[in-house]
Amino acid sequence: METSLTTIPRMRRVHRDTYANLPTTGLKIEDLGYATDRKIFYRWSGIAWEPLTIYIGYGLAVDKPAAAGLPDGCLYQETDTTKLMEAQAGVWVCIFYTGYGLAADKPAAAGLPDGSQYQEQDTHKLMQVQVAAWVCIFFSGSGLAANIPDPADMPEGALYFETDTAFVKQVQSAAWVEIASAAVILEVQVSEVLRNSNTAEKNTISEEYVKLKEVLLNADLPACTLKYDAKNPAQNGGNTQLYKNGVALSASHKTSFTSDTWMTLPEDFLGFVSGDLIQIYAKTLNPANTTRVRNMKFYYSKFITHIGMHGLVTDLETTTDPTIPMTNQDP
Repeated sequence: METSLTTIPRMRRVHRDTYANLPTTGLKIEDLGYATDRKIFYRWSGIAWEPLTIYIGYGLAVDKPAAAGLPDGCLYQETDTTKLMEAQAGVWVCIFYTGYGLAADKPAAAGLPDGSQYQEQDTHKLMQVQVAAWVCIFFSGSGLAANIPDPADMPEGALYFETDTAFVKQVQSAAWVEIASAAVILEVQVSEVLRNSNTAEKNTISEEYVKLKEVLLNADLPACTLKYDAKNPAQNGGNTQLYKNGVALSASHKTSFTSDTWMTLPEDFLGFVSGDLIQIYAKTLNPANTTRVRNMKFYYSKFITHIGMHGLVTDLETTTDPTIPMTNQDP
């Protein structure tokens, strides 16, 4: 007859109460206890309750449980102060802090661990606790050159962009050093380089101004020379007028009245922007004769005027084509 072995597991009792009310008599070794106030499991050693787990929680600073009696290593995140607290020898100790706000509102460095950080939003300084004192470890800001902070108060590598000079400066050995400047500055200027044309001939015998030619700018055109041809063979001739978005821009140009000869009329303009309609209106002074307009052309180029904030003695024309898109919309 074979012998069988049966293992009967030992039954452990689990007690649940506040720590102070967990029983200390009538227990067997390895009995378990859960302290509802500490949220920790304990085992009975035969002499005392020994912690098996630690407490981890979060909430307002005033709501964290008393550290006395908690095992070392218990953690609590203070949601209102952003401090991470750890129980050490019966007291709560801050082991990490990070925050942001006004410089005047950052907490005292005393009592905070080394490495804690605070972003001063009004000064743009990133502060770190080092040996119970706040120390600036990074700065990046911008403003007028006259308002640049004292480099003695800045950490090595701090950056500042001077908005009026376009210089980027960095703190090196307690002094601001220029490390970069703005890129080449380009400007569109009037020139004799033809960029856009609307050449079709249009005419009118109206004695009141009527629109004959029109283009739509699909990009900004800061400066240009606009030229067009006009003629009227009658002795009394005809008039033309430049308009922008239906509003007159320039003085009238009267065509030659001595012969049927095309006259080229140039004008310089500044400040055209995307979406502007540039128009030529015309009329005749004698309805028996026709005023004619053609070759509406735009001339301009792109020039290098500055390198950083250093102006060139003579502007340098670029070789790239700055032609902007235009849409012909003649009536």
